[in-house]
Amino acid sequence: MIWTRWTIATDVDVYGLTGPPLPDGSEPNPGLALGHPVSGMWLAN
Repeated sequence: MIWTRWTIATDVDVYGLTGPPLPDGSEPNPGLALGHPVSGMWLAN
């Protein structure tokens, strides 16, 4: 079996790392195993 180690660099002002809320209003799975969506990321000023 082959494993890949990876990380996501962020800062305290970056939000929405797991993506936007789902259509039913629930939050997405906090795990990032399925990829790293950027559609819901935003930066606080």
